Parts: sequence; structure tokens; C-alpha cells
Amino acid sequence: MPSMHVWVGYFESEEQFKHYVDQESYLKAWAIYDNEPPTGGEEDAEPSPALRCEFCKEVDLDMYDEDCAQLKYFEKSVDIDRIADAILADKEELARLWNQRPADRVNALIAYEDKELSAESASKSIRATYLGKVNRITENKEADRASVHYLWVGESETPSIQTSAAVKKRIEENEHRRRYACKYSFLLSS
Repeated sequence: MPSMHVWVGYFESEEQFKHYVDQESYLKAWAIYDNEPPTGGEEDAEPSPALRCEFCKEVDLDMYDEDCAQLKYFEKSVDIDRIADAILADKEELARLWNQRPADRVNALIAYEDKELSAESASKSIRATYLGKVNRITENKEADRASVHYLWVGESETPSIQTSAAVKKRIEENEHRRRYACKYSFLLSS
């Protein structure tokens, strides 16, 4: 049964929460480092750890895998049941952890599946309260039937076979028209 680390916190705004977990500049720096040819200068150095998101700095992560993380901001303060429902966690287990580290107000949730992250590192968080590790599946029969599916949505850089055939046919038709037009204009000019 998969388990996940869970943190909760209170942020004044959704923007503050997004800033706390935003690793975009660090990932962009790594993308440049990994994909650009070396120039022999200082810019060839690995990206600075200072670019990491605040959350990663606190729990000593280089970066978090976004496919294994659930980041949720709630407009209003929520209770433990709402948190458990959001991450499909065992409510009793989560309530036990919550009681060990009670939080007055909670409007943000970070749940992260990472077998390498130790509880010691995870509990170093400052801005968010680390509750501990909880099992992902609940005892709720409806939730037990639920499953997680990942769907990639985007544009394909390679055209489909049907698109390629349609484009090829259009090119051939235009080429035929161009040839015919050239023959016709040649006959008119002679």
C-alpha cells in the first residue's frame, strides 16, 4: 500500500503558497544546463541550489517530482476530514498524526510520495507542519474503488499518418496546378 508524506500549513494567499512550492526557475536552469552545449565559461556550472523552491530548501530536497506530489490550496481553513478526502488517505491514521502535531488553521496541503525522503528531513519544514507518513488508500468503500489515472495532453510534434497523407496530397495538387498554369501561360505567350 503506497504511503505519502503529508504537510499542512496556512498561507495568506494562494500566490504565497505557489511561491513556496514553485520550482520553475530551478527546473529551467537545469534544462539549460542539461541541454545547451558547453561554452567553457562560468555559465557551464550546475544551477545554484539557491534557486530551489522554499519547500525543497526546508526539507533538503533537490527538487520534487511533480507527478508524485499533490499540492492543494483551499480558500478557507479546512479540517482533517477535508485533507484526508483530498489525498484519499486513511482518516483515522491522519487524525492520529494530526493530534500529535495539531495545527490551528490549515488552508494548504502538500502530499508527496518519496521512499528516499526520511521523516527526519521531512520534519525540518518551517512554513508547513509535517504530519508524517500516511497510507494512501482509505477504508471508505467508495474511495477504495477509486483509482488514479494519468493523462498527458499536449501537441504532437510529429504529424499523424493521416495528416501527412493529406498534406502530401495537397502538395501534389498544388504542384499539378502550378505545372498546368505554367504550360497554359507558355502557350498564351507564344
